[in-house]
Amino acid sequence: MIKKLLLISFVLTFNIAAKAQTRSTIVQSENTDFETNASLVEIDTAASNIWQIGLPQKMFFGTPSTPPFAIMTDTINSYPINNHSTFTVSMDSSVYGFFPNAAISFWHKYETDSLQDGGYVEFSADSGHTWTNVVDTYSMGVISIEPTNFYNNYTHDTIQGGIYAFTGTQNTWQYSRIKLSWFIAVLPTYNGSGINRDLNYVQKIMFRFNFKSDGVQTNKAGWIIDNIVIDMEDLGGGIAENKQSSFDVKLFPNPVENQSIMQIIPSGDDKNFSLSIYNATGQLVSKNDIDRNNQFIINKSDLNSGIYFYSVTSSKGVCKNGKLIIQ
Repeated sequence: MIKKLLLISFVLTFNIAAKAQTRSTIVQSENTDFETNASLVEIDTAASNIWQIGLPQKMFFGTPSTPPFAIMTDTINSYPINNHSTFTVSMDSSVYGFFPNAAISFWHKYETDSLQDGGYVEFSADSGHTWTNVVDTYSMGVISIEPTNFYNNYTHDTIQGGIYAFTGTQNTWQYSRIKLSWFIAVLPTYNGSGINRDLNYVQKIMFRFNFKSDGVQTNKAGWIIDNIVIDMEDLGGGIAENKQSSFDVKLFPNPVENQSIMQIIPSGDDKNFSLSIYNATGQLVSKNDIDRNNQFIINKSDLNSGIYFYSVTSSKGVCKNGKLIIQ
């Protein structure tokens, strides 16, 4: 069944550096146990797709985590060779304009050809236009990944193509969760010609479950999943910053019509600053050291027109974030 929990109103804030101590609060949550309603789930309609919702009839799968139903790679047959099947779970966000931190959790079992076949989870920050394995999302502005029982801590388990994945045998129900913490706010909507920057647009959090097999028939069961939960978390509950070290960032003019100057104003022992610039989908587009005069020149010719976000970081790990507009 679907459960929505709107626990507190969202307070928009940029995430602080990974060294900062934070506490978070769930502002929205949805789940499905596949018993009465699976509206979170969209199964790919391709004829080769083997994901099915139903009652498992393979001995390895046994009984779902919460009977009677779950989603699995075919309720009856072993998974075929040379297959790539997907289903997507998504949640319309009641938080307009930006994503807070996002997390997904589920219970699952799997039986695959170890290090060849397996399952993996991808994340999209642009309403499904592009997808990235959840453990490779640093290019999307994510600075912290908190995995629980995920890809063997994503240090060893890969399948064909070098993809981090669940592979081998997990013969008891296992709980897995991963949380993505954003370094900057994300504007993830995409229209046919570019990013939709209308902050009144309802965003989507999207995860895609993939199962992939090679050309060797193993007659193994595949992957079964139950009790999927998507959470959004807000860091506005309180941030303990480094009170001994802070600095200011001045950018003028902004929007950038031709050229702008970023001036860093140090305080205390802050020094050796670096500048990272991200596009509207959270992808890093440039990273530079600030010169010894604590200045950096931003040229319009270096960036396409649009909205960007910048992060200035000191050698002590203190960050200042802001928005940059290129006309």
